[in-house]
Amino acid sequence: MNDPTINAVLDGDVKSIEWVGMEFTPSLIDGGGADTGGPNRLPHGRTTWVPGSSSTPAILTFNPVRRPQGQPWDNSYNYNTLTRTKLTGSYYGHQFMFALPTPKDVTNCNAVEFELELCEAGLLYNMAWQWKPSNIDGPPGWRIFDKSKEKWIAQPQIPFTAPIPGAFVEVSARFRVDRNLKQTWHDSVVIGGKYFPINASAAAPMKWSPKTWYLHHAVQPDSLGKGAPFSVLIKNWNARML
Repeated sequence: MNDPTINAVLDGDVKSIEWVGMEFTPSLIDGGGADTGGPNRLPHGRTTWVPGSSSTPAILTFNPVRRPQGQPWDNSYNYNTLTRTKLTGSYYGHQFMFALPTPKDVTNCNAVEFELELCEAGLLYNMAWQWKPSNIDGPPGWRIFDKSKEKWIAQPQIPFTAPIPGAFVEVSARFRVDRNLKQTWHDSVVIGGKYFPINASAAAPMKWSPKTWYLHHAVQPDSLGKGAPFSVLIKNWNARML
């Protein structure tokens, strides 16, 4: 939606319903070992979350386990519930800045994923982006998630530059929830100040009980399967709704 009024709201220039400073969240729930299809019961490593402050970013450190050959790699899905109130907004904005602090972190990182997820009566409107510096499962690049197909979709129109240790990447993603068609629209994204239209839809699947309502935010560090730890710095993590 390249609408100046709507974008001004979602980017925070005009006030809306918002959840700002999510990097200050005291704790995140470790949802367990998480593969593309969701959590599993395989051996899982330890995630440590250190909230940010007014002068320091949050730090998420993941110490994955090395699983036996042929089993999925250990990744960690970490989330927090923003609200369980029934929401009526159709437009959502998700802002975040992240960095891999050292060369070692760059070497050990397969991908980093950020997500908003809206659940309405058990129906999931998933709004997730993945930044993947590795050559695993396709070349390095940016990808969006199709929840109904449990699949990451590459966005090759977005240039990908090699990660620089300590250098923050700034992202502002925009979405629309279509309750009539039961679809999530990845509308557009601004990365490093550059605008990219996406205009891709995904069906909203039914996953939970019809009594389930929530909006949550999440971050997932993906390991390279060798059991090597790495950290992610996070700041300016915000969500807005119109």
